[in-house]
Formats: sequence, C-alpha cells, structure tokens
Amino acid sequence: MQSLADHHLLRAPTRRRLLLGAAATALGSAGSARAVDEPTLVRYPPPEVQPDQRNDYEVRLLTLALAKAGGRFLPAPAGTSMTKGRAIIELAHGGSGLDVLWAMTNPERERLLRPVRIPIDRGLIGWRLCLLRRQDEHLLRGVDSAAALGHFVAGQGHDWPDLRILRANGLSTTAVNSYPALFGMLARGRFDYLPRSVMELGGERGLIEQANLVLDPYLVLHYPAALYFFVHRERADLADALQLGLERAQADGSFEALFRTTHEPQLRAAQLTQRRVIELVNPLLPESAPTQRRELWWQVSAEAPPRRTPPPAANPRLKGGAAPSPPD
Repeated sequence: MQSLADHHLLRAPTRRRLLLGAAATALGSAGSARAVDEPTLVRYPPPEVQPDQRNDYEVRLLTLALAKAGGRFLPAPAGTSMTKGRAIIELAHGGSGLDVLWAMTNPERERLLRPVRIPIDRGLIGWRLCLLRRQDEHLLRGVDSAAALGHFVAGQGHDWPDLRILRANGLSTTAVNSYPALFGMLARGRFDYLPRSVMELGGERGLIEQANLVLDPYLVLHYPAALYFFVHRERADLADALQLGLERAQADGSFEALFRTTHEPQLRAAQLTQRRVIELVNPLLPESAPTQRRELWWQVSAEAPPRRTPPPAANPRLKGGAAPSPPD
C-alpha cells in the first residue's frame, strides 16, 4: 500500500508535465496574439519597366487607405512584374502572390475581380493628351471632332479598355502587345499619335524623351472612366478595408491633398482650358460607377471651361464590353 508521500512523488512528473504544457499553451496564446497584431502584407504589382513612376500615386494612396482603415494590412510590391492583363488574370486565379491591383474598370474586370468602387484617380484617367513625333507637332491643329480625328491612327495597348473605347467612337487604332514598345513605334511612324492620360505623362517623361516625342498642343480627349482598386473575388475583408480607408481619407481631406500634390503640376502644365475637348463615349463604364457622387470626380475649372465637341454615337457592337478582334 502506497503512503501519501509515495503518492505525491509518483505524481510529481505528471504535475510537471501539466505545468510545462500549461506554460507552452500560454506562450503559444501570447504568440498568437502577437501574430494577430502583425499587419498582413498586401502584394501589389511592381512597374512593368524601369524607370517607371506612373504608379507612385496609386502606391501612396493604397498605403494611405490601408492606414486609414486601421493598419491591419501593409502594402508591399510583389516579386514579379507583369502586364496589366496578365496581373488581372493572375489575381483572378489566386495563388499568384498578388492581393490587389489598380486598373480602369469595365464589365469584364468587374466579373473577374472584386472592385472597390471609388475612382482613385477622380476620373483623370479619361482625360487624354496626344503624343506625337517631334516633326509632327502640328499634325492635329485642324482637328475639331472625333470624325476628323478618325483620319489619323492611334496606338494603344492590345488589352487596354481604351482600345475598345476609341474604336467605339469610330477612331482608327493599332493594337500593340508591349507598353514600352508604343513609344518607339510612334517614333518610327507605325501610327500617328499616342493618347496618354494627364496623370500618366509625368511618370513617362523618360520614355517620351528617349523616343524624342512631343505633346500635341491643341487637343484633349475626354471620356468618362474610373480607376479602381481590385482584389480577388473572395477577399471581401481586403475590399472592405480599402473602401473604409478611402472613405475616411475622402472625409478628412487627405485623399484630395495627395491627389492635388501629385497631379496639380501636370494639370497646370497641360493647360486643359486652352485646348479643344474631343468628347468620346465610353460604353464600357459600368452603371455601378458612382457618377452621382460629384465630390469623387475631378472637374475642369468652371471659370474657363474648355471648348467641347459633342461625342459621336457609340459603336453598338461594343455594348456590354464585347470588342472586335484587334488588327494584325
């Protein structure tokens, strides 16, 4: 028969194991709590080419929005650069190392991905100036309508929504597979002009100078368009955080401050009020776009409104996002 002392001696290892197990559980719980506090990395696509500063504003706005949403997410560049079209496919399929990207919205992209329906560009992506060869600086001087512009050929990325928008307005286009190749192809006369957003031109200065291109001084093309953040269809948590952060930044003025700091110098240099505006239709803009929220959209100065031409009728073949095949 065991004594009380023997009973305690025999149980001591068991008690020690229990105590060690409890301590390990406590440490694990503390570690889990710390892990919960660690922000989750949100991977975005790095630039396609270097140097390329076109995306600096979007990265800063992404950082601002996630911070305004509480800091649960931290943006970081993904390890591999890719075209916009490839990035959309990779993000839609998941497992690619991408968590978020920014792109002009259209019905197809909103079917593949989950959009955050706040125009992070305030619609500026739809205000376009034309790059020309230096010897053709006055090529578009007499153009006063989309019909007149249709006598010239525009270069565009083969998977850009802009390609379909230009075609919907009856404009002649050449589709190109490589973004950086567009500048050299224009310089070699493969097409007549290259429309670029006012918000993109500053970051493209190196490519423009390398190809010896100049800005047309007479026109600005305009169509309603919106640049959104997009995430995977199942990442409602990330989409909600971005929506919350952007709304908070809009409410406290930090969104507009970042926009103005980044884009106002380029807008002043563009002198949009001194140009003829060629209005174009955009049959690819989803009806869900928040066009009724005027505070989300950039407006041309009311004091000196530019001269506008009415948009042409859209090509009915492009309704619903369908597009003809690009030329060879």
